[in-house]
Amino acid sequence: MKRSFLTPIIFVFSILILSTLSWGQCPEDPNDSGECDTLNIICLDCEQSPGSGPYFVRFLLLVTHDQIDYNDSIGGFVVPLAWTHTNPSAYCSLGSWWNTTSTLSVYPDFSTRSIFRHTVEGTDTLYHNRMADLAADFMGRDWNTKILILESDSSWVYWSGGNDSAFVPPHSWMSLAASGSEDQWWWEGDRVLLATLTFLVEDTMHVYLDTTFWPPSGRLKFGRYDTETYVPRDNLPNCFWIGPSQIRITSPNGGESWAVGTAQQINWLSENFDGPDVKIEYSTNSGTDWSTVEINAPNTGSYSWSVPATPSEYCRVRVSDAEDEDPYDISDADFSIIQSDFTIAVDPDTQEVQAGSSVNVDVILTSLYGFASPCTLTVSGLPPDASESFDPNPITPTDTSILQINTAETTPADTYTVTVTASEIDKGIVHTDELVLIVTSPPDFTIEADPDTQQVQAGNSVNYDVILTSLYGFASPCTLTVSGLPPDASESFDPNPATPTDTSVMTISTAVTTPPGSYNITVTATEIDNGKIEHSTQVVLIVPEPDFTIEASPETLEVTQGDQGAYEVILTSVYGFNATCSLSVSGLPQNASGQFEPNTLIPTDTSALTITVAETTPIDTYNLTITGTELIPPKGEVEHSVDVVLVILSPQDFAIGVFPDSLRLSRDRDSSYTVTLTAISGFNSPCTLTVTGLPEGAEGTFESPVLVPTDSTALNIHLSDTTPPSMDTGSYTLTVTATEMVGGKALQRSEDVTLIVTLPTWAFYIEAYPDTQRVEAGNDTTFGVIMVPNTGFAAPCTLSIESGLPPDASFSFDPEMIFPNDTSILTIFTAVTTPAEIYQLTIKGTANPKQESTTSVFLRVDEQSYVEDWTDNPNAPKSFALFQNQPNPFNPETKISYYLPTACQVKLIIYNVLGQRVKTVFDGHQDAGMKTLIWDGRDDYDDQLGSGIYFYRLQADNFHQTKKMILMK
Repeated sequence: MKRSFLTPIIFVFSILILSTLSWGQCPEDPNDSGECDTLNIICLDCEQSPGSGPYFVRFLLLVTHDQIDYNDSIGGFVVPLAWTHTNPSAYCSLGSWWNTTSTLSVYPDFSTRSIFRHTVEGTDTLYHNRMADLAADFMGRDWNTKILILESDSSWVYWSGGNDSAFVPPHSWMSLAASGSEDQWWWEGDRVLLATLTFLVEDTMHVYLDTTFWPPSGRLKFGRYDTETYVPRDNLPNCFWIGPSQIRITSPNGGESWAVGTAQQINWLSENFDGPDVKIEYSTNSGTDWSTVEINAPNTGSYSWSVPATPSEYCRVRVSDAEDEDPYDISDADFSIIQSDFTIAVDPDTQEVQAGSSVNVDVILTSLYGFASPCTLTVSGLPPDASESFDPNPITPTDTSILQINTAETTPADTYTVTVTASEIDKGIVHTDELVLIVTSPPDFTIEADPDTQQVQAGNSVNYDVILTSLYGFASPCTLTVSGLPPDASESFDPNPATPTDTSVMTISTAVTTPPGSYNITVTATEIDNGKIEHSTQVVLIVPEPDFTIEASPETLEVTQGDQGAYEVILTSVYGFNATCSLSVSGLPQNASGQFEPNTLIPTDTSALTITVAETTPIDTYNLTITGTELIPPKGEVEHSVDVVLVILSPQDFAIGVFPDSLRLSRDRDSSYTVTLTAISGFNSPCTLTVTGLPEGAEGTFESPVLVPTDSTALNIHLSDTTPPSMDTGSYTLTVTATEMVGGKALQRSEDVTLIVTLPTWAFYIEAYPDTQRVEAGNDTTFGVIMVPNTGFAAPCTLSIESGLPPDASFSFDPEMIFPNDTSILTIFTAVTTPAEIYQLTIKGTANPKQESTTSVFLRVDEQSYVEDWTDNPNAPKSFALFQNQPNPFNPETKISYYLPTACQVKLIIYNVLGQRVKTVFDGHQDAGMKTLIWDGRDDYDDQLGSGIYFYRLQADNFHQTKKMILMK
């Protein structure tokens, strides 16, 4: 066994790992003595037949090293490599089984799997591996340190600076070091085999190799005997084709445009093909026919081609083996051979010139695809009496000529389209462009008046702005005159004359004798110098008849039945109107009247219209028309009207509600009802509360005996231990009344509630839930039955069904006897013969001979194939029904059930104790049958409501019913 020393190992790795040279210094790396050392990677076995994989492909690592002295000997290699490939459906792996580090030929796997084996083809050894040669004499000259790490998992990440790196491709890391005392250091040699990496490749693909970073050393480097390290030159990155020999055209490969007569490069790649010459051809019809470019072009990967004069959009190139045309490749898509040409552009494309002047434009000829022939310029479409010149003419693209167009004073003002033509002299190529030439008139001006219409009361004045605007440099003073004035009217201008561009203020003054009417007035501006230029404009002057306007406030008036309201009617004088006007109103409702104060007035003035509404006037919205009429018109009647709205409201009122509607109370106990008064139509008067119907000896007191709706108070009930003296228990109807005095009449609203008086401490009641169940004949269903004690009741009760049990059905309570606040499960067992029907079961609880309670539930028995809708059941309810919510009290949600005998519009709304709507549970159309909705205690804004009493109201067709419920948290 060879000797191994710790010191040389530390020495070698200090060279290879701890050095921190900059990346890519070679070939100027100062630590590389002499010529730059090189690592070359070549591929054996690359040429493979498709479909015959997997293939063993060998990549040889060849080292070129010039050694000028012993210190330049190589004592270590660090070779990190990464690879990727182009066939995602196949693998390309570098496995440890086929890449071992044995250097001795006596090992069984040396010749087939060692990375240090010689490269043998048949009986020929192509490359000797220097590491294997060093081990061959068993003198211990081969290197002690041989590390090969293979990572084929592309998800591997390394740790750097406390952060994970990005994903990296498959890679390997080979580290070799002459760490033994007898190890032979690497001497000079050209392309000496260092190692062979054997890949297993599943199918044809391109394999890309490159050096890669690898912690901790991270770089390709060689180490010298004198501990210096350096970065060698390499032939990486490199792409190797694993597959059959092939030629791949890279240019032209589709989409190019090559001009006739230009020199273009045809480029291709030869992969696993080393034939000396190639044949180059081209097609102008997408490969149907081919013409020869060069029959024996050197296989250098590039050929300079003078593009022939065969224009086509469907050209392709084919490159093939000159010997037998295999392999070959054709451009992937069509490219174009185009004829050289030029373009013409006139800049700017629109010019304006005053008649008698000149204008210049640039005529730009631009060469396309090498066009270089002279072109002659001509023009057509010039205006009358105009001429042109070009400088220069002819011109050779790319170049610019200046086109000058000269107009005469006699050239008509107009817009002209001038065509500029460039004609190629030799080949007859002609192109044109257009110039829009706008010829304007000689100096002139315009006149306008603003506004074009004015209105003035006779005896007053009005102003117009007369605007003179210069055109094309006009700058002569102009005199302003006017015609068409009304009788007894006069005019003045300030200034007059005026020089365009300028504005003069024309004032028209009327007299009180100027007749009313509409007058067309002509304003004329005349050039002073020679009087040749004169322009006019017209304005309208309206002298109106005296008039008035009418308006009323408010636009909408609300009046309660039996009350009054008033509008303010305003007549405003216009243009000196001063005649007396009478007022009238139409559209009043039945049993309503209107009174003006005053009834006649002279504008501008105001009258009050009082509307008196009877108690019998129908509640509705009415459109009233208030009219003002001139009483003694001198020139015909003047009349104007205004429309207003009158809304008749019902009188103020209030509603009373008492909760709960039934109260159980034993002797010598206290309890309370909640009394709520809800305002209607803005009612806000105080109301006195009273209660009647109390048992003898009972007391009823209100916490607030006077309420102003909307508000609530408590009605406290106290029973003495002698109430009533003549009976053990009893049910009493209490009437709660609220009274408010309006106009000497008592406005009174009442509601009845029930007070059930029970024996002291021995009162209870039972409840069952849900209130409705459905079962298929032959099956069973359950109800929950709870015993609720009142006033300290503690004895148990025995449960039974008093009535309503279906035929052939049986029942059981579990348990049959329950204590207060306990629950029993009632199970109803139906038979197959039980008739399909709706049954009302009465459940009874008996505590002693004198104490009992009952409750009712509905049981729907369906045939084994039942119909969902109750409307087909002859025993279904014949009318609308709203059931008590279950459970009640509830938290967080409760079920509300109701029955519809027919399909109709349904609305289920929740109100609070103030009568305010808090939630619309349902609003829409429903079919007939039993319906159940769930309310989760939230309002329309999805906010959770607080504990308290709420009302739910069902409106279905003409059916309305309201029930109370309690949300308890």
